[in-house]
Amino acid sequence: VILYRLTTGVLPFPGETSWEVMAKVFEAVPRPPSAARPGLDRRIDALCLTAMEKSAADRYPSAAAFAAALA
Repeated sequence: VILYRLTTGVLPFPGETSWEVMAKVFEAVPRPPSAARPGLDRRIDALCLTAMEKSAADRYPSAAAFAAALA
């Protein structure tokens, strides 16, 4: 979410209340960062979306793996 915010300037799950945001986190699929910032490298889309997968098995297994993917 931090990388998403830094690269786009917006949150992947905006909402008026904490409950609304939490509902989106559990139910909504985030838009690719390039949808919020056209021209953004598609590799950033893949990094952000993988890091925000709903299932832990589909996310990076560790911070080190995420850092390696960023490199």
